[in-house]
Amino acid sequence: MLMFEIILIVLLFGSWMCINDISFTFASAIQTGSIRFRVMTVILLISLSIGFIICRSSSWTQYEENWNISSPIVGTILAFSASLAMFLLRKNGPVNSICYAIYGAILGWEVFNHVNEVYTSLFPLIIVWILAPLICGGITCLLYRLIQSITRKGNIHLLYLNICFRVGIIIAITLMSISIGANNGPLFMAIVRSQTLDFGLDFGLFSLDDQSLLWIISIFILALSMAIPVKRKILSYGNNITDMNIVSVFTILIGGSIVLFFFNHPWACGSIGLPVTSVSPVHAVIGGMTGISIARRRKNALPLSLPIRMGISILGTPALAFGIAHTLFQLIDLPGLMQRNEVGTSPEQMINMTIPLISILFISFILFVGFSFRHQQVKRIQAQNALKEEQHQRFEAQQVLISMELKTIQLENERLNTKLEIKRKELVDLALDISEQRKFFDGIFQEIKRIQSIDDLQEIKTGLEDIAQTISSRMTFSNEMSGFYTQVEELHKNFITKLQERFPDITEQEKRLATLLRLGFSTKDIAGLMNISPKSVEIGRYRLRKKLELTREDNLIQYIKSL
Repeated sequence: MLMFEIILIVLLFGSWMCINDISFTFASAIQTGSIRFRVMTVILLISLSIGFIICRSSSWTQYEENWNISSPIVGTILAFSASLAMFLLRKNGPVNSICYAIYGAILGWEVFNHVNEVYTSLFPLIIVWILAPLICGGITCLLYRLIQSITRKGNIHLLYLNICFRVGIIIAITLMSISIGANNGPLFMAIVRSQTLDFGLDFGLFSLDDQSLLWIISIFILALSMAIPVKRKILSYGNNITDMNIVSVFTILIGGSIVLFFFNHPWACGSIGLPVTSVSPVHAVIGGMTGISIARRRKNALPLSLPIRMGISILGTPALAFGIAHTLFQLIDLPGLMQRNEVGTSPEQMINMTIPLISILFISFILFVGFSFRHQQVKRIQAQNALKEEQHQRFEAQQVLISMELKTIQLENERLNTKLEIKRKELVDLALDISEQRKFFDGIFQEIKRIQSIDDLQEIKTGLEDIAQTISSRMTFSNEMSGFYTQVEELHKNFITKLQERFPDITEQEKRLATLLRLGFSTKDIAGLMNISPKSVEIGRYRLRKKLELTREDNLIQYIKSL
């Protein structure tokens, strides 16, 4: 049952840690696009382990001295109580911290064990939890203004500055992860330590005791527990965190790591009379976001309900976990069940792992070389396929472009041929017209010469009348005007159609008058084109106005152009 209990406790804590604390703390870093989720996950797991193993001593000693978690079932009940409190208050959002729920559950255990100093230690905890975001906000505000001042005065190129802060984000994530492992890790291990492995591992250059080994096992299980949709949670929180640039995120993570390290060392927090305490990284980040808003002089950057939700997390979450844990301990108070089994314990044994470690490293190196070669080969094949695909797409795009150019050239040639054919017809018509005019005037000339040779005045008068009648009939230009009106009707087909539909009783002569008015001809020009007098044109305009049902205020030409 030992490993089952370890897995259960770590999964309960790890799930809430990943869903709330880890997801919210690093959501803004993912949102900037400076680091990928998988890379950040690897950095988190390694940095959390480094933080706990290297920096745990200060808070670990205090927890061992103050808390007496005597058996595995006590750790399981504490983990269940804290998780149940988190579940019941899940509507409060990511500001709920599993750290504060664990403190509440442990206080329930101490009250059940009749520890006298429980309530005296509660007040300093609440003071630390309130001060932590305030201190982080102050540090973040000052650090942000300092960075802004340096970047403005330094006249640093924007591209170089962006590269520096991308590297800075990775460093800040590492420091924040180490600080979480150092500050929050011992609190979790205070529960997991109820499970004892009674052996360690010796790697020659360094060794791992049973508690460090337990932490490594816990981190491995935590990595498996991150199969919970943590990425979706991070993206969800990141979408809600607006107006956070890469400089703001870097400053917040640095400020948060400083606060967590500060409350993890007695020489730091003890200098102001406060105990070593696990602090929620979420509250530190929220404090940092507030500090950024102050530094940028932006009001109401964060929701007004956030302080209320943080108050619920600081007071409500531990209180609820306390009530659940204390109730469960009262219900499961069986004789000897809560006591650690002291029979058959043996001193911790150290297993020499030097030779196995060298073998594992050698095999890992061979596998790494093989996988690297295979990975490079796959990447090369993928690059070749991508290049072929790109060349194929480029060839198809060129073919489409060439086809479009050919169609354009073909259409342009057709347009030019049509225009040339029209010009040719115009020249032919002009030549025919000149020929016809020459024949006409030649006939008039011959007739005049004939009349000149006649002596009879009556016959001369008759000849001149014939010439006048011929010229008068010629002046009608019936063929030319017929062709003119045909072209006009072709160009203004919609106008003629609308005019005919709206006013069916309009005559052909009135349609031609309306067309000439639409083209902008004056009364004198219209009279010459229609071979009538200007007065007749005015009479025709008057009749057209009546047909179109226009009043005196209406403009005839504007109305015709509006059709």
